[in-house]
Amino acid sequence: MFKRTYLYFTAILTVALLFLFMAVPAFGQDGNDGALHLQGVSHLEEAEQIDFDALVAKVLENQGNHDALDKLFSAYTIDREIVEKLIYVLKEKGVDDKTLDFIQDHLQDDSLNPIPLLTGGPDTFGYVFEDSNEGGSCTTAFNDISGSGTALGLSDDDEANVVLPFSFTFYGTTSTDLRVGNNGGMLFDKTTDNISTGSALPNSSHPLGIFPFWDDLDDNVGDVYYEAIGTTPNRQFIVQYERSRYDDIGEVVFQVILYETSNNIDFVYSDVFFGNASYDYGASATVGLNQDGTNALQYSYNTASLSDGLAICFEAPPPAPRFSNSSKTAPSITWAGEKIAYTILITNSGNLTAENVSIT
Repeated sequence: MFKRTYLYFTAILTVALLFLFMAVPAFGQDGNDGALHLQGVSHLEEAEQIDFDALVAKVLENQGNHDALDKLFSAYTIDREIVEKLIYVLKEKGVDDKTLDFIQDHLQDDSLNPIPLLTGGPDTFGYVFEDSNEGGSCTTAFNDISGSGTALGLSDDDEANVVLPFSFTFYGTTSTDLRVGNNGGMLFDKTTDNISTGSALPNSSHPLGIFPFWDDLDDNVGDVYYEAIGTTPNRQFIVQYERSRYDDIGEVVFQVILYETSNNIDFVYSDVFFGNASYDYGASATVGLNQDGTNALQYSYNTASLSDGLAICFEAPPPAPRFSNSSKTAPSITWAGEKIAYTILITNSGNLTAENVSIT
């Protein structure tokens, strides 16, 4: 009885050890020093827990060999955050630009890092937006004007006034005045006021605000440029930013385009990678349009929602009258037979004249 039991236990133990030996990945099986290799990793947390350094070592070992890197990155899903971290570390280690560009191309690959297709609005005034991930009509490309446009020479937290070469209507206000701020925002129909660092929209302190990348930007690199292109009645007014983050961190490059006649607005992003995950891709920026403290169309706030090559197209509503009225509270006591006169102000804040208006 004891002998049969011992043999049975020995057989079970042998099978278990054989299964464990077959299941555990071999160390150093590709001729390296036995470091643990990332295999089948599908989530950022798992990748970091297993061995981020192993991934860095693999890229360093294969830099310049795009076939090997393609196999490496195709072996498992790599989330956006870990690629950002990887690029930052590799830059510090002096990896060549071609390898970094190759990895950043993978960052844009929808199969590895799905980017939501975004539309939004209407806000209460009627503005809507669509971005270029949607695959629709928003296909605006970045048109570099740094060599042909006028440099504003903005310093940190500075603003400058420019005059549009055509009348533009924004949230029902028609003007040619534009106040451009170094912190990635502009105020329409303004020639004064500071543009502080970003906050969520709507924002009462910055009415008629246009915010492509409202953040704490600095003046350590590049400049802010403007230029009008095209012919009447389809001209475009472009404002292009090439700015670092505060404390001389990296550089971002983006544009705002105002369209004559249609009054549409596009944001276009060429480079939104600072090299710091706290700020990359709009992680600390506000993006959107602001009418006042009660109405805005916000694309994102402190969210890494942007990407290189992205365009966001804001469409102005068609001409229409838009009425608002003042209010007056009735007194708490009204005596029998008493008459009360009210004055109510009706305002048409739209961009179309209304006729035969009746109030009931």
